Amino acid sequence: MGKLPKQALSPQEKEGLLYLREEEKLARDVYLFLGEKFNARAFLNIAESEETHMAYVKVLLDKYGIPDPVGSNPRGVFTNPEFAKLYRELTQQGSVSIGEAFKVGMLIEELDLADLDRVLKETDNADIRVMYQNLAKGSRNHLRAFSRQIEREAVTYKPVHISPSLYSKILSTPQEGGGLILDPNFAF
Repeated sequence: MGKLPKQALSPQEKEGLLYLREEEKLARDVYLFLGEKFNARAFLNIAESEETHMAYVKVLLDKYGIPDPVGSNPRGVFTNPEFAKLYRELTQQGSVSIGEAFKVGMLIEELDLADLDRVLKETDNADIRVMYQNLAKGSRNHLRAFSRQIEREAVTYKPVHISPSLYSKILSTPQEGGGLILDPNFAF
């Protein structure tokens, strides 16, 4: 991603990068909270992946000279008040039970996928598109992982932020491996 050429950045592309940097932090922070609360390795593993996703976005923020909205903010602290509110709501909802915690994980990954779909439509920069494609791949894999946990807990979940058809397509396909997606126009 960092090796692809730097292109002119539209205001929407800049806002998309800033938004996704904090959204990935939201996921990481909520998963760390829930992983510690329930001593659930699934959350802690996925939180590590979210840290990697945060780093991907940071590479592009640095490349384009955009100040990082995350900086050294501690867990649960965000520049965007929308994420601070979501952090409070999601940690509260997830604290009810381990089943609710896994539902929160599903909800966050769905939200990521919906937002990634939106920002992909707003950018033509190849480096940003490649990064978004890889974040979406990670979110699909996380959705699959949380789905397995929900099945073990015998909890039901219905998609909120993505279509039922996309949700079914994701859950009916295997984990996506194979390294980074390098095609900026990749279609799942």
